[in-house]
Amino acid sequence: MKHAVLTTGQPLQQHPTFAAALHHCGVIVENEGCIITAQDYGPLGQLRLVTRGPAWHPDPAARLADYQALRDHKVRILNAEHGDPALLKAAGFRQIMTPATIAERHLSDPDLADGMQQKWRNRWRKAENNPPRVQHRGFRPAQDGWLLDADAAQQKAKRFRNYPRALTSAYVAQGADASRLFIAHSKDGPAAALLFLHHKPRATYHIGWANTEARKSNWHALLMTHAMTYYQQHGYACLDLGRIDTLNAPHLARFKLGSGAVARPLGGTWLRLGL
Repeated sequence: MKHAVLTTGQPLQQHPTFAAALHHCGVIVENEGCIITAQDYGPLGQLRLVTRGPAWHPDPAARLADYQALRDHKVRILNAEHGDPALLKAAGFRQIMTPATIAERHLSDPDLADGMQQKWRNRWRKAENNPPRVQHRGFRPAQDGWLLDADAAQQKAKRFRNYPRALTSAYVAQGADASRLFIAHSKDGPAAALLFLHHKPRATYHIGWANTEARKSNWHALLMTHAMTYYQQHGYACLDLGRIDTLNAPHLARFKLGSGAVARPLGGTWLRLGL
């Protein structure tokens, strides 16, 4: 498996739009050069959490200073964006979970097809022989609730968890250009959909759904190609396709990587020792 080290822009969880959406949903949010969320446990105080932070610097001394600053701000749990075990230990953190791996689809290639795996490219081109009607626009929670319902159903069936629908609605409400929904329509209505959340120069794959007809017709590959083309043409540098799990969700992992994405390990989950 090919791994990438370089990233472009802030991850979704460290972007001000995400912080604003969390605040709208009643989450305690602090911004100390890094987005910190806090859960109030009453007499036990607040548990402060950082997800996919802090900002990464080439200089190890600067990175250590970042980790020490998080410790000083009483961050208890850090889901680190980058692998820095020696520096995190020096800052008083200890690892409690191994790193997850994400898929990133960089958009710098003039011809996006060049980066696709052969089988994936064949499925996309086969779908183009019998294409559905494709629509894309900003996500509208009142009109597009069917997708949130479909996602809730697949979360239950496949036993995974996504962000709450209230957070999705709060995020897309932050601006007209906060999201993009790509829909493949059959004669009976929506057959497949991909929803992305924007934090330019990156966009994050948030929800994907396809019915039986769409899966058989490879329309999800067609939609992903539409999305990659759209974001490349609109000046985006990278699509964050989210976590890949080759053990529990191998088909989804192959789909993401087949599009031309590269796998990148994050930094693991770390617990701050002491009070």
